[in-house]
Amino acid sequence: MIKKIGFNFNLDNINKDAYLFYPNDDNIIFIVNLNKLDTKDTTLPNNGYLYFYYDYKGNYKVSYKNELIEFNHKYISFSNKKTNFIPNNEDYLYLNNVENNNYNEISVKLLGYPAIINDTMLERVDLISRGFNDFKNVTNFNKRIAKNNAKNWHLLLELPSTLDIKFLDNGSLYFYIKDSDLINLDFSKVVMIVESY
Repeated sequence: MIKKIGFNFNLDNINKDAYLFYPNDDNIIFIVNLNKLDTKDTTLPNNGYLYFYYDYKGNYKVSYKNELIEFNHKYISFSNKKTNFIPNNEDYLYLNNVENNNYNEISVKLLGYPAIINDTMLERVDLISRGFNDFKNVTNFNKRIAKNNAKNWHLLLELPSTLDIKFLDNGSLYFYIKDSDLINLDFSKVVMIVESY
């Protein structure tokens, strides 16, 4: 099982190559430098770079590379925080108010649990992964499969809107991955959802 942790990135206080956010007219690229993170208690590799691509037509891609690709970029600041490890969903449900508030203050999360805007996304994520994009035509049988499969999906990255860039109406991007795919560094089946207030 993937251990969960949340990170918040402050691009003013750390090496600029560590976390890079690149907006232009059509797309963003968010780079996580795994060499700079303490990943020993997670399923993430302890070196290399994760690249998150997104454009405003809804296209996205996640890839893992050993080298840093240089882009023209603009830095975006987030507050600098890191949570304690939360080993499973059951523990998250029993956080006390202080722990819950501290965890949910984190804006950019790498692993961990999402700050949910509307409703749980895991069943929707599973349906999307199986080609169901029109949820009106999903049969009860496929809904039951999605409900059963939901436990296999976990947050890989949550990226919120900032003063500089908005996702829908001040929403967030959520990238989800299966445990087995993260262990195998297979990012080809990542599912992304945009949620908005």
